[in-house]
Amino acid sequence: MNSIRAALGSAALRAIGLVSLSFGSLTLAAPVATVTVAAGVLQCVAISGGGAAFKGIPYAEPPVGERRWQAPQAPASWTGMREALRFSSACPQPRQGWNDSLLANASEDCLYLNIWTPKIDRSAHWPVMVWIHGGAFVGGAGIDAMFDGASLAAKGIVVVTLNYRLGIFGFLAHPELRSASASHSSGNFALLDQIAALRWVHDNIKAFGGDPGSVTLFGQSAGGMSVIALLSSPLTSHLFQRAIIESGSVIERRPMPTLAEAEALGADFAGADSVAALRKLSTAELMQRWGAFLSAHREARFGPVADGYVLTDDPLRVFARHQERQLPIMIGNNAREGFGRPDDAALPEMLRAFYGDQAAAALELYAGPGSAAAPDPVLGSEAAQWLTDSTFRCGAVIYARHHAHSGAAVYAYQFEQSLPGREAEGAAHTYELPYVFGNLLHDGPLGAPFDAADRALSDTMQAYWTAFAKSGDPDSAGGPRWPRFTAETATYMRFASSIAGSAANAQGLRREQCALFEKRINDRLSVPAQ
Repeated sequence: MNSIRAALGSAALRAIGLVSLSFGSLTLAAPVATVTVAAGVLQCVAISGGGAAFKGIPYAEPPVGERRWQAPQAPASWTGMREALRFSSACPQPRQGWNDSLLANASEDCLYLNIWTPKIDRSAHWPVMVWIHGGAFVGGAGIDAMFDGASLAAKGIVVVTLNYRLGIFGFLAHPELRSASASHSSGNFALLDQIAALRWVHDNIKAFGGDPGSVTLFGQSAGGMSVIALLSSPLTSHLFQRAIIESGSVIERRPMPTLAEAEALGADFAGADSVAALRKLSTAELMQRWGAFLSAHREARFGPVADGYVLTDDPLRVFARHQERQLPIMIGNNAREGFGRPDDAALPEMLRAFYGDQAAAALELYAGPGSAAAPDPVLGSEAAQWLTDSTFRCGAVIYARHHAHSGAAVYAYQFEQSLPGREAEGAAHTYELPYVFGNLLHDGPLGAPFDAADRALSDTMQAYWTAFAKSGDPDSAGGPRWPRFTAETATYMRFASSIAGSAANAQGLRREQCALFEKRINDRLSVPAQ
């Protein structure tokens, strides 16, 4: 290889499509894929089937120094060939066990995205799926091995994953930040990062064979909540045409904070320090200070803000008024993913705390004479059902109903599969991710001894997900029919390997429980009546 390099030179090597990859003392040759984007030329190693994976592409300038707590700025151009062979660092985040693999090289210089394409062909017009990871807005990254996009790309999709600022870096609101902002807002830097990534995709994805007019935004948990927020935002027009919300329809029991409320929390966090002083703190110092603040302020939360710019109101009220973007959506949850520890003995008190004078009616639904004596094999115990209903399931039903009332196409689902070896947990939070991405890994937080039945379920789900990305209608996948959700039928698709064909449709998901939940939420959040 060295003699070839000496004879031809690096320019000639690029011309014939060779790049050197070092594996210890061994140097091998592999084919090169290059694309030209607005900021310069990117290079990566091609993957099988004619596709390519590009990793660590900057979509914004590093949000460090004076750019900490500023809206993302377009990345600077570069000269020559920029390698896109390795993932970037994850954004700073506290250790939570499941995210340990992301922490070693975490850095505020983290605003990068990754792209998998089935073929680099500007005329291909592949549909695009842009993934927003979960993690409660405080953890996670688009670089997680679970989100490798090669399997989805093989189905004729350009897949994009991204990082966005988290926690105190992504959501600090402060009067000084508002005063210095051209938009007269603060607190939604993470959402602005996501919007900046979508704009980058719109402007550049054609170079990778993607169609900027056929973008599906999809996300899970906090990523799903982000999708709902961006559907509600006035800043996302034309940036995506379809949306998938996985376990992200969380309806808080108090309205989203206003800008004034978020700024009061931010001022409390800053204390006597100015924003300039906070910007001088190291990443570690700021993380330590944030952790101490949360320990002393258990009710404090740093997350999306109704700032009047990115978000004009709580998304639930936006959807209730049908002011969200009228796009086709897929929306759903996992069958047993409520937060908290199910305790049937504590169920009456939990219901009294939430429902007040309607607690007796709620208790009748969950633990009345008609309730099962044994835990439901899919939904779990009575308390587990309440936790999932009140955290994810009824939120998905409510958002689906509002969106369907607007006239937009809605496709609802419930994922009912446990991971192999964890059957006692049921279909817990995040358990659909290996199946959606086709990454049935043996190691990691979602690793398990998957088998052929799991692969068949994954194939089925990927067929529906990618059919939706291609046409806006998952029913075009060719499997069991997936009818649209309506307020009258509340039709949804069930996914589990125990179901023939791995999928079947049903109607009326938790109709009575969610109707009662919605009435109570509407009263608490002053949601307009339908």
